[in-house]
This record gives sequence, C-alpha cells and structure tokens, in this order.
Amino acid sequence: MTYCFGIFYHRRREKTIWREGSPVRNYKIGFIVCLVTIFWSATSYAVQVGIDLFSLTSSTLTFTDPFSDGPPPPCGPSGCVSQPTFYGVNSTSPLPAESGGFLQLDSSNGILGTNAGGGARINETVTKAGSISQLDQTTAGAISMTGIFTLSTVSGPLNEGYGIRFIDAPAGSPPGSNQQILELNVQWWTGNASNPAGFYIRYLVQDFNLDSIQTIDADLVNIPQGADEICLSLNRSAGSDSFSASYAYATGGTCGNQVSLGSATGFAYQDFVRAQFHAFETVPEPGTWLLTGMGLVGLRLVARRDGREKFGTEAAPALAFHKSDPQSTMEAATVRHRILPRSRTKPIFDHAIPVISINSTASFGPMPSSSCLKKTYA
Repeated sequence: MTYCFGIFYHRRREKTIWREGSPVRNYKIGFIVCLVTIFWSATSYAVQVGIDLFSLTSSTLTFTDPFSDGPPPPCGPSGCVSQPTFYGVNSTSPLPAESGGFLQLDSSNGILGTNAGGGARINETVTKAGSISQLDQTTAGAISMTGIFTLSTVSGPLNEGYGIRFIDAPAGSPPGSNQQILELNVQWWTGNASNPAGFYIRYLVQDFNLDSIQTIDADLVNIPQGADEICLSLNRSAGSDSFSASYAYATGGTCGNQVSLGSATGFAYQDFVRAQFHAFETVPEPGTWLLTGMGLVGLRLVARRDGREKFGTEAAPALAFHKSDPQSTMEAATVRHRILPRSRTKPIFDHAIPVISINSTASFGPMPSSSCLKKTYA
C-alpha cells in the first residue's frame, strides 16, 4: 500500500518538462497492479467442503448421520418422511442432495452475522434440532460431538474455514442470539503474537457478553501421506464444566490417533447446548474497503495529470493580434509549455518564439474576434 501511494506522490511532485518516452505509462501500470493487489487482499473467499459424518452422544440425545440417504438437512438420517425437521439450516439456498456419502457445504450461501469480536462473517450452519440440557448436573452425562470432513485446504488471506461447535442459542432464535460458542475449526487464521498466519486446526471460545474471542490452542495443518479427511471432536466428561477438543487425520472415513488441543470451560450463562457444523468466511473490514477507495481516487488523479501532460506535448497553433502592426495581422507560433505547480497558472515559454507576420488581406477569411483569440490560452 505504501508503494502504491509512493508512486502517486512521485508523479504528483514531478515538475520536469514532458518528453516523449518518459516512464509515465510504467507508473500507471504499477499503480494499477497495486490496486489489483488491494482488491485481492480485500476479497473474501468461499469455502466448499464435504462432511462425511456427524454424530452426537449424550445421556438424552444420541445419533449418527452418515449423509448417505439422499435428502439433505433439514431431513434427518432416516429421511424426510420420518425426520423432516431433524436439523435447522441457516443458508440462503437449499443444501444440495447428499451424494457419495457426503453433504456439501458452501459458505457463500451463508447468512451474514458477526462474531464475538464484532467481525462480519458469512456462515452456513446446520444445527441439530433439540438441545442437551442440565449441563450443571450429572444427569446431562458425558457429551461427545464428532464431525468428519474432507480435507479442503483454505488459503486465506482472511479467516475462512469449517468445523463443529457447541452453541447456546435457543431453538428458533435468529443468528446472533448466542452468548457463548465453543468451536473447533479447520481454517485459515491470521494468527496472533504466538502463531503466524497460516492453515490451522483451531480451538476457540467466543463470549458475546464479554465481546471476546479466546484461542485455546491451535496446530498448523500437516497432512500425513494418504490422509484425505480430518476428524474433529468436542467432548465433556460427566459432571464437568470443561470441554476438551481433539482432532485426527483420517483415510476413507477411518480416524487415526487423536491429538489434543486442550480444554475450556463454557456455557456459564445457559444450562444447555446445541450441536452444530458449519462453513464460514470473513467479510473484509470497512478499513480495507476505505484503502481500496483511496487507491481508486489516486488512480483517477494520476490519469488526469497524465492527460494534462500529454496535451502539453502537442504543437498548438497560437493566434493573437500583433498590436504593433497598424493593420490587422496574425502570428502563428508553436507553443510548448511545462506542467506547473498549483501556484502557477499561466504557461511558461521555453524559448523565444519567432513571429511570422501575414497581411490580413490574404485569403485567410475574416479575422476572428479578440474574445475568441483570448480563449486560445484560457
């Protein structure tokens, strides 16, 4: 960005006489390349991913969905006849039919909302209908949620990804009704002081009451040979307030050794959770669009200045009354002037201009009025 405006500043400060072959065109090309780079960095990238299996186990709610029956959510694993509203779906278009044992998610079809930090997100979510209640009692028992996804890579540059999460928004509530979310994602993450930007498996807690997002732990994605899927799990032991996260690489739906990503205490504001899987993308921040707009304004100013300089290179016939001649005469001259700073408004002649006097009785037609001639230099 600094380089882009350096180009603009350099061109703005130039006061040299325009000459053929000067590198203004190169400046313009460089500036356009900079703007393309800005637009690229500001663009959000849709995430397409397949989910192979989604399961939930608790003392009150247990199921496994292999996504092999054909009808997509909101229908359940047993089909739309017996389970027509098994899931709640937040998407701008119906989910595609399950195929080959997978359900495809596309974040570009998601619903616009915000995270706990106030950042805009587009999120396509599928939530199991019903909730697991009485979290603060042993009657809730152990809770385990697992999602197996295709290993779709996400290249950034913003926070895009997919994963599973526990939420505490009541059933039927609009997006943004959560107070806390515990989620385990495979995502591009812009990082923090301890983690550089990259492709991560990330466990985080969003607290909407505190406007905070806390990363519990994160591992860079390191796909072993032969792995084509990844297993994500969130678990809570019976009578515990702590939820642990783990992941494993998988081949053909078979999960390997689990890797722990730590644990976090959650859901202090509610006594229930709901299980969800999702794909999401980040909406560029307003500041990024502001920089893009500034770049466009700069490009426009450069184009205007170049147009003025090109006009100054052309030979322009100048007409004026020769006041020393008692008869009306004309002078024809070639004027070349330089581009001036803002404080100077009249052209400066580079050298003396020879004047050729022509008798007004020659066949040049009637003389133009002095008001017209003055407009030659207006």
